[in-house]
Amino acid sequence: MGEVLWGVLNGREVQPGDAADVYFSNPPPADAIRFAAGGVGRCFGKDSQALTLQELGLVRVDTPMEACMGVIKKIHAPWTNAAPYQIDREFAKRPEVRAWVTVVSNLVASNATAPSRQVQACSIAPTSLAGILGGALEKTRSDAAQRMSQAEATRLRLTNRTDAERFAGLNGCQIAYSLVLQGINSRQGTVGKVPDTAIGWALDYEKANLGGKACPPMPLALSAWTQKQPMATFQASPDPYTAFRAGKGPAFGKTLEDWRSFASTWMSRYPTQRVASGKAHSDCAAVLYYARSRAMGPVTNADNGPSAFQTLARLGYTAEAETAMCEHVPVSMLARARGAYDAEEARKRDAYAAEMRRQQPVVPSTLPRQNYLWRNAPTTRCYWAGDTKSGQRQACFTN
Repeated sequence: MGEVLWGVLNGREVQPGDAADVYFSNPPPADAIRFAAGGVGRCFGKDSQALTLQELGLVRVDTPMEACMGVIKKIHAPWTNAAPYQIDREFAKRPEVRAWVTVVSNLVASNATAPSRQVQACSIAPTSLAGILGGALEKTRSDAAQRMSQAEATRLRLTNRTDAERFAGLNGCQIAYSLVLQGINSRQGTVGKVPDTAIGWALDYEKANLGGKACPPMPLALSAWTQKQPMATFQASPDPYTAFRAGKGPAFGKTLEDWRSFASTWMSRYPTQRVASGKAHSDCAAVLYYARSRAMGPVTNADNGPSAFQTLARLGYTAEAETAMCEHVPVSMLARARGAYDAEEARKRDAYAAEMRRQQPVVPSTLPRQNYLWRNAPTTRCYWAGDTKSGQRQACFTN
């Protein structure tokens, strides 16, 4: 056989009926398939009659893609706690398990794989995975049933509203904006494609809303499209400015310009003024102290200038943030901030003066006259007064 193969490799034509023709015309021997399957897996196209799935350690499973990918994620991170099935770390390291994960992941991710083959990617799995895939399937079914139940409950709740409840406090621009977002993010319940001009208008509306400006005119195509939409399950989208006020600072970067843009948008709906900053006793220091202290009360982030600034002042404590904030101080806040700041400064001065008085050293002249002699000391005392030729000289006195 070696000579035959060598001849074929060197260009010898295979003649009908010779050894090479007979050998390559028949399916591979079962032993060869078993040997290859043990090393590289089952990759022989159609099922071979020489082997069964059981012999290769495989089993057919009916697992939807959602459950299949859930198991793959668990194998990649077996320590995640996701009931009802668990995957041991050592199990996740098994060669056949890791090989299955690689094959299925590649099939699903490959653009060259037909959608029908992607759906069938989990149709065969190692026998050891059968139970886990079954658990994932049950969880998928349970999650789907729960989503359907929640969706039905939401539909009933929405359809049972009155028009006053459905559109409470909303104007035409807000309703149209909500419908456009719903049409972009989810086609469910939307009639017709969202017009391109409607998408551009929604972006303009967001900019105007964040800047406290009037609603831009609606294109005719948007108006016509809006009137075709069913309103039974209408839900208002979050107001752009309200969503912005839920932020915790500039989305990208923390430079002075980033904070200026953020603070400008944050305070855009209220009358503001720029106050002096850069000094310890400036108006900027006063308003920041007031907004961050108990003097102003609890933080509510309410829809008014002082409350909005109170929240803003606590989002950043850097020099860049504070400089930007002091360019947009509510007009109605400055007088109260100055009063609270001056009162705090006076309190600090009084506390400092009291502390200095407490720490002032005691002057001996202010002490009461006392007798500091020992009680048992002799009444006559002598002190050395110098040396003489005959010895030391002493000076004595009696109390």
